Amino acid sequence: MSLKLKKEMLVALKESYAKAGPKQRKELLDSFVTSTGYNRKYAITLLSKTSAAKAKRACSQVKYDAEVKACLLEVWRAAGYICSKRLMPFLGEFLPVLRRCNYLQASDDVQEKLLRMSAATADRLLRPERKKLGRQRSTTRAGHLLRSQIAIRTFKDWDGVKPGFFEIDLVAHNGGRLEGQCVHTFTLTDVASGWTEVRALLNKGEDQVMAALPQICKVLPMDLLGLDSDNGGEFINHKLESFCESRSITFTRGRHYEKNDQNYVEEKNGSVVRKLVGYGRLEGEQARRLLDSLYRAARLYVNYFQPSVKLAKKERIGSRVRKTYHVAKTPCQRLINSDIPASQKSRLQRMFATLDPIALLGRIELIQGELSELSKKKEAPSLDTALPVVPQSAEVAPKSPKESQRMGRKPIIPEHVVQEIHRMLLENPRLTTRRVILAVNKMQLFHLNITQHTKTVQRLLQQWRDDHPEFLHCYPKSYKKKRTGDSVD
Repeated sequence: MSLKLKKEMLVALKESYAKAGPKQRKELLDSFVTSTGYNRKYAITLLSKTSAAKAKRACSQVKYDAEVKACLLEVWRAAGYICSKRLMPFLGEFLPVLRRCNYLQASDDVQEKLLRMSAATADRLLRPERKKLGRQRSTTRAGHLLRSQIAIRTFKDWDGVKPGFFEIDLVAHNGGRLEGQCVHTFTLTDVASGWTEVRALLNKGEDQVMAALPQICKVLPMDLLGLDSDNGGEFINHKLESFCESRSITFTRGRHYEKNDQNYVEEKNGSVVRKLVGYGRLEGEQARRLLDSLYRAARLYVNYFQPSVKLAKKERIGSRVRKTYHVAKTPCQRLINSDIPASQKSRLQRMFATLDPIALLGRIELIQGELSELSKKKEAPSLDTALPVVPQSAEVAPKSPKESQRMGRKPIIPEHVVQEIHRMLLENPRLTTRRVILAVNKMQLFHLNITQHTKTVQRLLQQWRDDHPEFLHCYPKSYKKKRTGDSVD
């Protein structure tokens, strides 16, 4: 049977096959297979396939066109690329601000569609743009004074607290190196509203903390009612205790080695401080002044234009924990909805009416660039620079390398340096330990000392090679023998 006859037979039987019952379909299928010689499964596919006109779905009208997507993208950028569950509930107040600052030129119809859009739809529309966007060691030292006199407050003791109770902490900008002095960030976070204040300190001494605390109290939109700190000596001291006692401020502390007791401020350390400043090393008065100017702009942008979610309740169902969150709000919105005095609320509203989020964002990005350049200049010299040799005294016997290693700590390589080493190995799997160290020092990412970091880099390369057996042909012969279990000469 020719192909033309087969097509004519298919057209003739298709309608009957669609309306027939199971027995009749079997008879039609048998006759079609016998006549055409087709495979039975292929014949079923041909007879069951509807016409192109019927198969084509009725295209629903596009609800959010390119203009709405472009407007959403601009609003998302102005909000600092936050997630949709935080962004969408805030659009009702954020869009008028953008119009007032002449940043948004969208029509009323487009803005109305944005206000009706769900968070899931916004996530779907922003997914392609998100794809384009591409642990530090603790410096806290325990303060042994007054520990028995300062009450302990755990993370469970914050239920129903009113605005004014702050968790405090310090963040070290040491670039992964603990030697010398570096700039620190003093962070205060209000438990009830999420209001965050940050200040740059020249070091982590108690005098620096006590000099910054009265200045912060002057700009707070509410009264300072309580402070909760970790057990570091910069907080657990007589000066801070006397300051709190003179102002009738409740002073509490968390438990040892329980960072979750300061979960509110620890979250802001990551989402505000580290996001703004990063993990580079900053030291000196110039860096402190730059960082302070960055924080003056950031405190307004974060507290007035960055909504966040708060946990409403948590219940355990079997082995699973179900968490329910409140609608995302900014710290300013939470304070206005709280029971603080009316004068403080009106002050917040007046300040909100005068702020320009785009100008604040531009100033933040400008200072971030200056801090990045300053951090690169402060990096330690590379291996190419000759270091002076300090002669040891003849009266003191030098320690052996093994004894020095036992007395000291294992050198730590920052996470961003490890990721850069992994990227270099993907480009050139034949890299040796020495070449990796020289490359990292040349890029001025971090100073790797051949004496201190060789073993650490060797272990890093060994782990990477174990995780990437597809490059086995590129590795040294000694590694191949070791991996296959043979003895190494």
